[in-house]
Amino acid sequence: MSRWFFAAVLTMFGAVAGAPSSSAAEIESGGPLTSIDISPVLNCDVRYEGDVMGEWYDDIACGTFVAFDDRLFGPERVPAGGDATLVDNYEPFTAVSQSGPTGAGTSASPYTVTTTVGLGDTGATLTQVDTYVAGATAYRTDIRITGGATTGDAVVFRGGDCYLQDSDFGLGQVLDGNSPVCKAQPDSVNPERVEGMRPLSSGAAYIEAGYNQVWEAIGRGEMLPNTCRCDERIDNGIAISWTREISQGATVTLSSLTFFSPVGTTPLTVSKTVDQSEVSAGSEVTYTIRVSNPGATSQVVSSVTDSLPAGFTYVPGSTTGATTNDPTGTTDLTWTDDIEVPAATGDTPGSVSLSFRATVSDVAGTYTNTASATGEGVTVVAAEDTAPVTVTAASPTTATSTTSTSTSTTSSSSTSTSTTSTSTSSTPTSTTTSDPTATTSQPTSTTTGGPTATVSGGPETPDVVQTDGGPMDSASGGALVVLAGAAGLGLLLALRWSVMRPSRRH
Repeated sequence: MSRWFFAAVLTMFGAVAGAPSSSAAEIESGGPLTSIDISPVLNCDVRYEGDVMGEWYDDIACGTFVAFDDRLFGPERVPAGGDATLVDNYEPFTAVSQSGPTGAGTSASPYTVTTTVGLGDTGATLTQVDTYVAGATAYRTDIRITGGATTGDAVVFRGGDCYLQDSDFGLGQVLDGNSPVCKAQPDSVNPERVEGMRPLSSGAAYIEAGYNQVWEAIGRGEMLPNTCRCDERIDNGIAISWTREISQGATVTLSSLTFFSPVGTTPLTVSKTVDQSEVSAGSEVTYTIRVSNPGATSQVVSSVTDSLPAGFTYVPGSTTGATTNDPTGTTDLTWTDDIEVPAATGDTPGSVSLSFRATVSDVAGTYTNTASATGEGVTVVAAEDTAPVTVTAASPTTATSTTSTSTSTTSSSSTSTSTTSTSTSSTPTSTTTSDPTATTSQPTSTTTGGPTATVSGGPETPDVVQTDGGPMDSASGGALVVLAGAAGLGLLLALRWSVMRPSRRH
């Protein structure tokens, strides 16, 4: 009784505090996610076609939280979330700005909502970008925190109290070792139905447990325990977390997917391996691309793509496995074929793979590349900067000239240095050029991103790297708005978003 009574009291308080308003940014589409509503203080309200109620308890018991500077920041109101929001050090986000939705709902131009909040008096700001492609069963969230005067470690959370298939009870599951899932009850209309969170950035932890245990874990402000009450029929919730260092003027980026499916469809994962880690220049290597499906339903991809490093070329006629067709291209490869990725068997993901040979570069260095796949209504987590190959030169190249010249090339996908030298009495000169395929060192950045998720057969959505603390793009809707009256604006936005909602009993 305490839970629904408490929620009802908060609902009445919200009704007094403000009238219904359209100030929250809402993405609307033909489905299957018919509405994604993000509040000015980062609650999330998601509607799935055919369901009467929202996918989170009392619609908005979902959101983003940050433990930083001995405080926990988050939405002003989380229904039945007092184990997080009523801790002594809890402080609501300060609403700063919100824009959107923009975009056409396509892979090339997804629906986009951009929301910026402040973290109290720390000087740090958090900008959250939520994107959705119509027809997909998942939407993407990119969180970018830019540090202010206060520095230190932060724990960032995404969490929610599940209300799957108009029901407050269900089972749990963990996919790919890092993605917590609320799963429908075995005797329900769609027992394979799921909703879950998939981290795209590295170093994530998770929890699936009773809703109050999830909020309590977030309320502690520590990394989540990687536990699941998977086989228990409970009133459950889920959350994921990361820990990152926040420093002044630098930006960290954390990305994730929130996915929903009536038949257990979950994001596919692409991985890539190579048979040799070190080869001589001009040799051949064999790559294998694997597409894995941890979900309960098979899915079909219509293309598999691979971006070979510069200087690497495909060996014609060498493709084996899921398809034997040659790809288009010699460096940017695309295999076009309908390939079914089978459903998981128990805890073992279903998978398909293809292999091919490539001739490596003549330039010494260490090279990585990226592989992905696309399909209608399919969400894919790409393999990025993977399958490293070190190419060794057959012998150094020496030539005679009047100067000593060192040329280095820089990029994120390989490492290479070539030098031509001779003894001379003239002053040496040094020339540096930029090349998209080779690096002398990996770039240094305080920004942390994750792999790319491609939805509905569209192009990859790259992470945005920014370390200067300035605007993230040139669009006015994406710029940070810093006003002297930020606190008053935050209160106005939060109150306008408050709305009378039907209470639900747990």
